[in-house]
Amino acid sequence: MECVIDGKEVVVTGRFLKTARLRSEAHVPLEDPLRLVEQMKGARLRADIFTFVQSVTDRAPKHPFPVQLDQMAVLPLTTYDDWYTKKLYNKPRNMVRKALKSGVEIRLEDLSEPLVQGIKAIYDESPIIQGKRNYHYMEDLETVKKAHSRYLDRSQFITAYYSDQLVGFAKVTFSAECGFLINFASMISHRDKAVSSALLAKVVEICADRKSRCLVYGVWGSGGTRGLVEFKVANGFECVEVPRYYVPLTWLGSIALKAGVHQSVVRKMPAWSLEAAAKMRKGWNMFRVRRAQA
Repeated sequence: MECVIDGKEVVVTGRFLKTARLRSEAHVPLEDPLRLVEQMKGARLRADIFTFVQSVTDRAPKHPFPVQLDQMAVLPLTTYDDWYTKKLYNKPRNMVRKALKSGVEIRLEDLSEPLVQGIKAIYDESPIIQGKRNYHYMEDLETVKKAHSRYLDRSQFITAYYSDQLVGFAKVTFSAECGFLINFASMISHRDKAVSSALLAKVVEICADRKSRCLVYGVWGSGGTRGLVEFKVANGFECVEVPRYYVPLTWLGSIALKAGVHQSVVRKMPAWSLEAAAKMRKGWNMFRVRRAQA
């Protein structure tokens, strides 16, 4: 369920216990959470808990609500040269050079019908990505276009082409202080060309030119996403803990928070168990794909 409250898009998820949050909450400023909570209650929003996250540049907890620390992947920025020479590991630095030598061309584009079609082709390459289900697989063009049409006034698309074929893209959205890597994907069949490394290098260059304090690349990850975590580490990202708050909107929400439902069970699990679970998930997803294709 989606709605707009106080000019902000609110998304409600969950079946029995419903949780509300701002769409694109990481880069949508929330100066007065108490005001928004009161408006949610006045609007009789069908949600039991409202959760919001503090800015990655303001990490000291300052609100009197139940809190848990989110782990975010953050790349502190000064200049592109500082990142390239001091923070980038040798392997990804060589990968950037490899991408340019292999004929990958990096462009800056606005959202257009040809770009949407190219993005859909990337999404449709495989139903499984990093062992997880690809939720964008076989989406229709209108759905893909809608998903990438938000915040265009403060976003930039960076694209990678090989022989005039779109083989990767990134969408970075800017707040007053940071850049946020919202979408980042490349074709598996062109992995040998280091497309992702070339795209990320251009994203960092753009953010540095805009004097952004940092680049945020989603949550840090866990044992189940080791490859992605290793990619972030090699490219200079750090694990930063940011306060996430939970506000009860109903009596059910109050009981749930007192019972500790907001406390992550996954964070408390040992790495070996997460990795085992990730392997099982990957095996199950691959089995489903083979069965569907049979």
